[in-house]
Amino acid sequence: MNPMKQTELTYKKKIGDILVYIQNHLDSTLTLDVLSSHAHISKFHFHRIFNAVTGESVLQHIKRVRLENAAFRLHYTTDSVTDIALDSGYNSVASFSKSFMKQFNTSPRDYRKTNTPFAKYKTHENPITTAVNYNPVHHEIKDVAEHTVIFVRKTGEYTHAAKSAWEALSQFVQDKNIPCNNSKHIGITYDSPKITATDNIRYDACISYDPDTIQIERRGNVGTQRIEGGKFAVFTHKGDYQQLWNTYNYIYSSWLFSTKYKLANYPSYSIYQQQSSPEQVVEIYIPIK
Repeated sequence: MNPMKQTELTYKKKIGDILVYIQNHLDSTLTLDVLSSHAHISKFHFHRIFNAVTGESVLQHIKRVRLENAAFRLHYTTDSVTDIALDSGYNSVASFSKSFMKQFNTSPRDYRKTNTPFAKYKTHENPITTAVNYNPVHHEIKDVAEHTVIFVRKTGEYTHAAKSAWEALSQFVQDKNIPCNNSKHIGITYDSPKITATDNIRYDACISYDPDTIQIERRGNVGTQRIEGGKFAVFTHKGDYQQLWNTYNYIYSSWLFSTKYKLANYPSYSIYQQQSSPEQVVEIYIPIK
């Protein structure tokens, strides 16, 4: 391979690792020293390489993702504004509100009033039956082990990003002759299209593997990561993938407000079942606490 191309792929892999690290440590201190050290890139060059690969500065990316995560929590949880501000890396509600206002053109409290699904229903209405005209799907509460996966991340509108990510990952698995008979096919959706600009929406196509028996030679946009284990509400969607968002809408607009559980602060994901029948089955894992 051309040495310049090899260098480019190496940097893309390192920045890909850092993007995963940032997502998993949004409530931690993320300094240039910490991130450049984790990426094994000189801090004097790290910010330029990050910008070249992602199109954003390190600080812009961290700030945007934290604020979008905050907006999601304001929308779908009852967590206090103070807790959300502190978890987002701000020392005060005032500084958090200033940044939130700049990104979303409204204050956190006003955003919650106008965007929380529960808020739009009158007191005599039942949001559980009026939120979404969709039949409830079967679900179970499970303790789930973590997954180690190889993955490809793509950004953009979910349908196109998912298709592109699975094509790239499938090609990598085929080229490397990686055994996948007992693997799980997992899709991670990080962002809400109601909150995040389309170009920044992230989708990870993932295939699980056993790191003790399989060595992955990563390249370019193919990386590895661990998917958090813990307690999940697991919903079974049966039918066309195009109707999957109806199930998500039911979960977040109806089920969430009828349960004693609260959302845990890490991403949901889906496991695509390999079926011999034409019916498509997807298990949706919602992290709860």
